[in-house]
Amino acid sequence: MGAATTLLALATNVRLFRRFAAGTGRARVAWFFAGLASSGWTLACLQYLVLRTNAHLLAEVDRQRAELAHQATHDDLTGLPNRALLHATLPSLHGGLVLLDLDGFKQVNDTLGHPAGDRVLVEAAAALRAAVRAGDLPARLGGDEFAVLLADVRDEREAVAVADRIIAGIVARVASSGCPVRVGASAGVVVRTPGLDDETMFRLADAALYRSKAAGKGRVELHVAA
Repeated sequence: MGAATTLLALATNVRLFRRFAAGTGRARVAWFFAGLASSGWTLACLQYLVLRTNAHLLAEVDRQRAELAHQATHDDLTGLPNRALLHATLPSLHGGLVLLDLDGFKQVNDTLGHPAGDRVLVEAAAALRAAVRAGDLPARLGGDEFAVLLADVRDEREAVAVADRIIAGIVARVASSGCPVRVGASAGVVVRTPGLDDETMFRLADAALYRSKAAGKGRVELHVAA
């Protein structure tokens, strides 16, 4: 090998080593030098390339793992947390629960088709995100059913105020999207009290939602403890 070729190879390997050493710890640097001492620059470069390839593979595995975890806990259409994540979070809830159904959604699907219905769901989800407070968890349960876990509420009036704001937001958001069918929402609200378990809390909020729809829709019904 001529002097020029040797110098070129040396310069190339030095650049590779600097790039390698900048992002690694002492153990890998020592391992790199061991390669130089035992087998020369070629083996050291191969060791570097193997480490770099492994780092990329591990990063890709981590990315795919995070993506799968997100898919398991979030709704594909709206991007909101799904029923599984909501139920997993419910035991730690100390505030309240709001259950919502869209009013007029069936008419959208029946007259405008399911793609239009999907657009309404996306708009409703956006309104939900905009209306909740920091720390609240909005979720899509399935179909046109949504829920919000209220992280903390001072009293029942605050929980009802959040639900009212959500309903108003959904009406305005869907209307501004150009949907010719008026879409609103009905809500049932329950506030966590001592001794109220998750299953009962969900059942009471669902019963309040049913009363809301029976009373004319587009309103909030609060569960009041007897």
